[in-house]
Amino acid sequence: MKLIAFISFIGIVVAGKAQQLPQFTQFGNNVSLINASNFVNDKSSIHIGARSQMIGFGSEPNSSFVYGHCLLKKKSRPNYNPQIRISKPIPVDSAEQKIMRQAIGGLIMKDRYGAFGRIHVSGIYNLGIKLNYHWKINGAIKLGISSLGFNSDKAIPLNVNDPFSPYIGGDDEYDAYTSSNGRAGNLDLGASIMIQNESFKFGLALDQLTGNSIGFSSGSVFYNQKIHTAVFMAYVYEIEDLIKIEAMFLGKKMAPTPLSMDFTLKSSFPNGLWGGVNYRHNSALGIMGGVSINNRFRLGYSFDIITTRLQSFSNGGHEIILGYAF
Repeated sequence: MKLIAFISFIGIVVAGKAQQLPQFTQFGNNVSLINASNFVNDKSSIHIGARSQMIGFGSEPNSSFVYGHCLLKKKSRPNYNPQIRISKPIPVDSAEQKIMRQAIGGLIMKDRYGAFGRIHVSGIYNLGIKLNYHWKINGAIKLGISSLGFNSDKAIPLNVNDPFSPYIGGDDEYDAYTSSNGRAGNLDLGASIMIQNESFKFGLALDQLTGNSIGFSSGSVFYNQKIHTAVFMAYVYEIEDLIKIEAMFLGKKMAPTPLSMDFTLKSSFPNGLWGGVNYRHNSALGIMGGVSINNRFRLGYSFDIITTRLQSFSNGGHEIILGYAF
């Protein structure tokens, strides 16, 4: 394409390291959002949230989502002792129930960045197996559909002949692109794995594994979906049941862009309050906090302070997440 650039897209590439999937500051409180293998570790729950990056920059990235899961409980079969005249059922908690847990979940996400938008819907199956007294391993498969779109009304292309004049047509490829149906769809396949004990977690997640191999579109719109790899590590240290300190790392890679790295330090208190800081390398510093009420209601908020030269053009970013466990 001979057009020089879309102005609304420049800041998006710089801020997100060209990641096609959104970044989240509170990933430590919402591990299942980045690695679905974590679902079986928690109670059944549902979460909603929204995130705005680079506020004030113009056409900044905005994301909203709903995700949740339900633990699958195996029905126990009561045993009867035929030698007793009046036999009462004896509930059985089988060894299989103790070493294996299952969950099903789902994710709905809407992401907008400049003139581009993405709507993603997926279903998730999660299986957790206890290896021994200390260690367990979880795995998950995610299957969904992504609908990707381009809104030409929000794009500001430069005029090839005179960059100071508005674009009024003349680039055949761009004109054909914007005149066709601006949406395309792809089948999305993801997989993840996690190994952990009481104080340590290590997880690996792969998203958009199918790329563009299974796609559908009624127009000439094309989006080159890339595989995303996410590595998650966490270590928890408790001080006499008074405070829990968590150190977390998240590395995300989408070829051929640089590795995106997040470091989080979080403290949780017995009264349900928690707070922490997040640092995204060459991007932003996040300050976050929240509360958990009766281990059911969860509220988290974070504010990002941009640490690059883009700080002169933006007021930072906000992220809020509300959850309910049942």
